[in-house]
Amino acid sequence: MKKYVKVSLTFYKEYATQKKILEEKKLREKLKPYVVGNGGWVLGDYYKFEIPSELYSEVLRFGKSKRSVDLHIDYIDEYNSEELKNAKLFLLTPKKTYMQNKEIYEYTCEKCTCRDLISRMKIVINKDIKCGQVKKVFKIGEGIEELYCVSEPLYNFLIENGVNAVDFSPVFKGNQVKAYAFTPKKVCNIISNLYTYKKCKKCGKIYAEFNKKKRNQPEQLALCEQINFSQHDLFRTLCYYDGEQKVLVSPKLYYLIKEYIKSDEAIPIFEEKLI
Repeated sequence: MKKYVKVSLTFYKEYATQKKILEEKKLREKLKPYVVGNGGWVLGDYYKFEIPSELYSEVLRFGKSKRSVDLHIDYIDEYNSEELKNAKLFLLTPKKTYMQNKEIYEYTCEKCTCRDLISRMKIVINKDIKCGQVKKVFKIGEGIEELYCVSEPLYNFLIENGVNAVDFSPVFKGNQVKAYAFTPKKVCNIISNLYTYKKCKKCGKIYAEFNKKKRNQPEQLALCEQINFSQHDLFRTLCYYDGEQKVLVSPKLYYLIKEYIKSDEAIPIFEEKLI
């Protein structure tokens, strides 16, 4: 396994000392060979490099100045094919988005702000999804309204290969099916080192609250129960992350869709922490 970070630095000169301004200039020069993209005028350039390294340590030291620096870090673990065979399951994180302006979720508890789909039988959108006959994994909506989906050709491929159709719901625009959403019936418990888990006193649901003090730490996920994949290849997280349940897929389903997603769109979970 190789470990990388993808970093962006938002620097506020108006709050920085002259010494800090010079430090920022020197650090940008060191980071220049590692530019992989640009996040606009707020985030600026993205840099990707392998860790651990002295450059990584320097970035972390620079980012300690909360008043003048916003440090954004994504941790990326790249596994080879042999290592991936040991994964217990995968957390799905598709990036491609089709924006919508129609609500598909409803709040089921105003106290912990947990949400669920308005309907799992018929999900209705009002902006077109142009998939054609391409096999693809994507999401509709953004932020608290996002929903993971597959195109119709990929859905048919999965069903033909033994994936249970009950874990999908059709997505309609008008009377036409445009995609199929991941709507797992079964629940699975995983935990993350970046969250604190609480039980809502009103609705009884378990929700995950992000620990801001750990926001620049790498995430470690662990499976808290043994899973039987004989009937289902799709699961929802037991806990509500940011108000909704995340989607988990079996190794079998991962290898069926692997060709149609990028390497960072499915996070392998190796560790079992049975509690």
